[in-house]
Amino acid sequence: MDRTGINKKLAVIIVAAGKGTRFGSSIPKQYSQLGNKPLIRHSIDTFLDLGIKDIIVVIHPDHYEYYEKALSDLNLHEPALGGATRGESTLAGLKCLRDVAPDFVLVHDAARPFVDAPLIRRVINGLQPEQGVIPAIKVTDTVKLVANAKILQTLPRESLWRAQTPQGFDYKTILNCFDQTTDFSFTDEASLLEQCNIPVTVVQGSDENVKITFSSDLRGR
Repeated sequence: MDRTGINKKLAVIIVAAGKGTRFGSSIPKQYSQLGNKPLIRHSIDTFLDLGIKDIIVVIHPDHYEYYEKALSDLNLHEPALGGATRGESTLAGLKCLRDVAPDFVLVHDAARPFVDAPLIRRVINGLQPEQGVIPAIKVTDTVKLVANAKILQTLPRESLWRAQTPQGFDYKTILNCFDQTTDFSFTDEASLLEQCNIPVTVVQGSDENVKITFSSDLRGR
């Protein structure tokens, strides 16, 4: 048993295949420096500190040199090469884990460097009876449905949550869901399980677990 407190075999996929052009840096945002190490390394170090050994990073085919410079000293699986969509990249990571044959898999955005151990444990603990678990934050703002700069509808915020990662799944279940779809346009893996009519449970996320999109998102950090 590792420090996650479960007896099941657990693997992690770090999705890092994006180019991050909105970040406004000369290098992809996931490899930009945050404090004393690359942004991508922060979350990976958190998973490693929990004793999770089977970690695979899905990278853009053009980013291998960045990957090597940032992570070559870590004992990770060989990186997988991502595709044109989030779904294709996640599937590439899942396929590379077939020899590992984990019971559960966590899929995490490389651009979320501030994930912490308690949040990861909440996702893992939720997986013990469930096939899919995600962390999320309740929406507190009033949310408007807008088209052509005109409000169409005010949505009931009581039922709205902002999805985060890592999203956790039964490994065989998510692979089966990929086998049942040809539409890889979804923006998170929970959406795939929804397509397959498999319930996904929500656990409490963290306000600190932000996704870095623009360089301004790091201001003051």
